[in-house]
Amino acid sequence: LFCTGKKTPQTGDVVIFRDSSHIGLVESVSGGYVHTIEGNTSGGSTLITNGGGVCRKTYGLTSSYILGYGRPAYSEAGTTVLATQTNSSKEDYVTVKNMGKTAAPRRSSTPTPPRPRRSAA
Repeated sequence: LFCTGKKTPQTGDVVIFRDSSHIGLVESVSGGYVHTIEGNTSGGSTLITNGGGVCRKTYGLTSSYILGYGRPAYSEAGTTVLATQTNSSKEDYVTVKNMGKTAAPRRSSTPTPPRPRRSAA
């Protein structure tokens, strides 16, 4: 965990907002701004901790809204997950590698089958 101004955040870091009741993920950092993806917010330019949407937002690196950042210990090996499109029966496998770096998810050539779903009892 580090406070605003102590280090420059990186893609994949968790941004912690001023009252510690809201977080987001750092999507990128450029030109003195941090670009985030946040849930339970709105598309407005201010911090809204209960907006009910998932939105991309932008803040200045020295924004008073930001308390600090956390850097999870992401695995370098990557994780293969089953991806299903919303409102579609199409499924595909993607391998997420290099979290916290600028690499994008890639399709897996040898997907690992998903675990069986538990049935509701």
